[in-house]
Amino acid sequence: MPKRMLVLLALAGMLATPLLAAAEVFPLSQVRRGLTGVGRTCLQGREVVEFQFEVLGVMENVIAGHSVVLVRVSGQGLEKSGIFSGMSGSPVYIGGKLLGAVAYGFPFSTDAIAGVTPFEEMKAALPPPAPAAASRPVAADPAGLDLAPMLASLRAGDSGALPVPNPAPALAPESRLAPIETPLMISGAFPAALEQFQGRFRELGFVPMQGGSAGAAPAAAPRPLQPGSGVVVSLIRGDLNVGAGGTVTEVDGDQVYAFGHPFLNLGSTSLPMHDSEVITVVNNLNSSFKFFTTGAAVGAIRQDRTVGIAGQLQAEPRMIPVEMTIESSRGGKKTFRFEVARDPVLTPFFLNFGLFSFFQEGERAIGHTTIEIEAEIQLADGKGISLRNVFSQPINAAQQAALYVSLPVQYILASQFPDIEIRRVTVAARVRESLQNARIEEVRASRLRVRPGDAMDFRITLQMQDGTWKSETFPIRIPEEIPSGPLQVFVGDGNSLSQLDQQLEPGLLTVYNSEQLIRVLRNLRQSGTIYVKLFRRGDGLFARGRLFPALPPSYQDIFRTARVQDASTEIRFIHFSEDNLGNKPYVVTGAKTFELTVEPY
Repeated sequence: MPKRMLVLLALAGMLATPLLAAAEVFPLSQVRRGLTGVGRTCLQGREVVEFQFEVLGVMENVIAGHSVVLVRVSGQGLEKSGIFSGMSGSPVYIGGKLLGAVAYGFPFSTDAIAGVTPFEEMKAALPPPAPAAASRPVAADPAGLDLAPMLASLRAGDSGALPVPNPAPALAPESRLAPIETPLMISGAFPAALEQFQGRFRELGFVPMQGGSAGAAPAAAPRPLQPGSGVVVSLIRGDLNVGAGGTVTEVDGDQVYAFGHPFLNLGSTSLPMHDSEVITVVNNLNSSFKFFTTGAAVGAIRQDRTVGIAGQLQAEPRMIPVEMTIESSRGGKKTFRFEVARDPVLTPFFLNFGLFSFFQEGERAIGHTTIEIEAEIQLADGKGISLRNVFSQPINAAQQAALYVSLPVQYILASQFPDIEIRRVTVAARVRESLQNARIEEVRASRLRVRPGDAMDFRITLQMQDGTWKSETFPIRIPEEIPSGPLQVFVGDGNSLSQLDQQLEPGLLTVYNSEQLIRVLRNLRQSGTIYVKLFRRGDGLFARGRLFPALPPSYQDIFRTARVQDASTEIRFIHFSEDNLGNKPYVVTGAKTFELTVEPY
């Protein structure tokens, strides 16, 4: 029989395999101290083994209206290892009936005592996914989306601007019972990135560790999940893999229940679900943990709630593909490809981690570094947002470059505008092991009195990083429609112009629709150019993302009425034109402002 036919028959056999039926549930109301039973978990490979437990008591209404059953476990070496990281979700049975999932433990405890989340509460809080409803437009915030914090974070290079969800709070402090930590297996990351981000991972309740991926080969077939099997929630996959490991509690048809405590408490979500193979369990005085690999994709996580997570077999998660090409300081190019889980909070954080990691590939972690970056955020409607910048720092150039792409992605996802969706992110970067900076020291205009429509030149003198001087001449044309009188001229770097913009047009960074958001992101100032802006004093208004310069007093009075004044911002300057000297391979700093006189014809 041809090989192709054998493969097709094998696939048909897999599809024909009946879905697992759920076990009968042991009611919480019948739980009593002294009852015994067995649990299932995976300690090595994919083999599910049994351990024993004894009920110690029930802690009723201990967290958010949910109860926890305290048990003492034994067998399979658990007396020595205790409750280990990655054991979350391990099902426990009394008389063959499913009681719940091992989910909580006592840090530093010398006894193998665990908290079990009753399965009847898991199932009630994690219903099967409803049929997809027709999408409805999301109502925009009437106050608008403020992008000013994004610019402040970009100027500061503050990666803390990317928020991460807080894990569920620990149970009552006096009990010191806490969710079992979740092992986060990371493969393909560079050591400097792990060092930089490990604190943030631990804040999320993860135990970060380096591992491998068993599911990278296209031919890898998924293994059927069963209660006690290892399961992985994948956050990044491809040339970089980041996955959180736990244990399957129950499989009911195509519905999978796991963890018994929140993953990140994301609510409704769409994250990749993979099978897993355990390498070993490592005993540890603080918290033992399991090493595992991420196997083949088996479906998608649809719910992440207080009592655990629920996934659907054969469902497709929504991911954002990322492609990154780096020209290193030693010549040569490398391209990295990975996918990031699509989530308003998780995507920017893990995109930032992935980009930062690959910026470290073969490069120095500390020392003079310049990164020239170009990126494209491709949108579903075929449009795109192009970003370009240069970062030159002795320490954190890579951090700033990664943030420059991740923060705009965060604001797009957070906006929830229904007509904007990220399809793909591409990044191209050039790394040099040197500082590349230039400071504007002098600006001279060819003349200070002009007429509308005149052409004139600015001569800009720069002091370069090596102490040498460089001059550039920049031609500019005075707008035809400009009225006579004084005209202010700004010549300077992108950061200085961004701060000036917020003074000249205070409503510029508050957007009310996707069109305005895209416009602002496309016009993000960069450090690698010199900007020239013409403006003058004059009254106007900025209302709901639109500029109304030089309004007559009667119109301004209308906007000042109580009914509409909150939707508008008065401005005291009128913008006429803006241009720049083009992309430079170095960072520009410094700014000069002076005045021209526009004479009437």
